Amino acid sequence: MYGKLLNLKGEKQFIPFRQLGQYEDEELGGLYYNRFRYYDSNNGLYISKDPIGLAGNNPTLYGYVADTNTWVDVFGLDCKARLKKINGQEIDGNATAIGRMDKLKYFDNFSNVDTWHKSGRIPKSGDKPVSWAENRKWLQERIDRGDTFIMTMDPKKLPTKYVPGVPNGWFTKLEYDHLTKNGAKIIYSF
Repeated sequence: MYGKLLNLKGEKQFIPFRQLGQYEDEELGGLYYNRFRYYDSNNGLYISKDPIGLAGNNPTLYGYVADTNTWVDVFGLDCKARLKKINGQEIDGNATAIGRMDKLKYFDNFSNVDTWHKSGRIPKSGDKPVSWAENRKWLQERIDRGDTFIMTMDPKKLPTKYVPGVPNGWFTKLEYDHLTKNGAKIIYSF
């Protein structure tokens, strides 16, 4: 990952792809093209400036991401951290946060955390609301892939009945009940 390929078996140019979207161009003698800049595999360094500059929170214009163990920047334009722990509890793999929209925005910068608005599920003005059947399917897909769920509202404070036209958390109550019924791993963060 940081330098020259040492343990190659087979034809080198059979598959020219390297670390996270890098493409090795044999004619350039060890340079990998990484969509918007070049990486020198002989030295283990980028030789082109990061196109997002210092916006990626990297102290150098020639770096990749702040921490290659927990951050990714596949397209070279938008690095994201992976959420590994919340409230002292480990998150292995992906997570889905549910609850109030204002609290879900916190998870925008984590590449492994999904929310309603990150997956484009918020209805636009004039669209019909998402049905419980559609939402249950969305949740079940995440349960089936092994997501950890982050609950951003206190389940004890969720409403027990639906009030038409009032965003009181009724949908979150249905989500929470579905998650507990299906044995999903839930971490509480409110």
